[in-house]
Amino acid sequence: MTSDIAIVGAGITGLSVAFHLAERGVGSIVVYEREGIGAGASGVQPGGVRQQWSTRLNCLMARDSLAFYSKLGERLRPRVDPGFRPCGYVFVAHESDTLERLRAEVAMQNAAGVPSRLATAEEAAELVPGLRVEGIAGASLCTEDGYFDRPQAVVEAFAEAARLLGVAVVHADVSGVEPVRSGWRLRFADGTGGEASQVIVAASVDTRALLRPIGVDLPIVAEDRWLFFSESIAERLLDPLVIAVDRHFAVKQLADGRLLASDLSATGDAGEASEGWRGRLQQVVVDLLPRLEPRYRRELAHALGHMSLLRLIERVTGERWRPVETSTTGGD
Repeated sequence: MTSDIAIVGAGITGLSVAFHLAERGVGSIVVYEREGIGAGASGVQPGGVRQQWSTRLNCLMARDSLAFYSKLGERLRPRVDPGFRPCGYVFVAHESDTLERLRAEVAMQNAAGVPSRLATAEEAAELVPGLRVEGIAGASLCTEDGYFDRPQAVVEAFAEAARLLGVAVVHADVSGVEPVRSGWRLRFADGTGGEASQVIVAASVDTRALLRPIGVDLPIVAEDRWLFFSESIAERLLDPLVIAVDRHFAVKQLADGRLLASDLSATGDAGEASEGWRGRLQQVVVDLLPRLEPRYRRELAHALGHMSLLRLIERVTGERWRPVETSTTGGD
């Protein structure tokens, strides 16, 4: 197959690039994907949309992204409403050094147009009902930040909108790219190939392996993320989204009432380490947000989401975790 532009990877990045290029009428576009729409990290990401970053470039890109997402309905016309909730992000600092870092970041964010600000521990407690202020040095927040309750709907909307603009999504496992006189040749794992004038590689952690043979070594590495979900809770217990920086902990409540929590320091194999992760999460909840603790202990029933190219879905059976499914098809 020959095209003007070839894009490797049908995750959120590859599909967004395909859509925006197609809008500009740059020529024929083919997206190559080895498994399926959003089959990698894009299929299990928790949907956060935030502007509070530590570099100016990320802040500027986040501002543009938020502007796009605010008009997502008319731009992409998704079949399913992704459910954006601008509940705000609160970054809680327990250490004075962390608070000073947040202070410097807020100044940089403000200069980039992000309406973030610092807050005292008492102000943070007013924003986050039930937050225990003992030991908190302060916080930063941005009320425009939030998350998509159904983030996979965003990925699928990009795919459909790109197709309507003429983008082809082709099932192919790209094993290599190399420059040729006419542009670029793509090698597929089955021995076939394709050509394009320009190639964009958006293959998540596999990008590094694809580009290294042609002399481009990008510092992209895989990083595990485990997301813990509770059963649905009718009462609204938590708004906004809370990240305790020094506790390596994040938690939010989804629109359907489930609590989603993450131990950002969790590493290792779920079968061996999951009990330790659960215990640590419960202790942080008790120390930071005690009003959630009874719900957490009683209703935290399963964990979903290993942020790698192969999703591992697990659940709690009694007191033990066991894998019940592996999936590469994406989904919220």
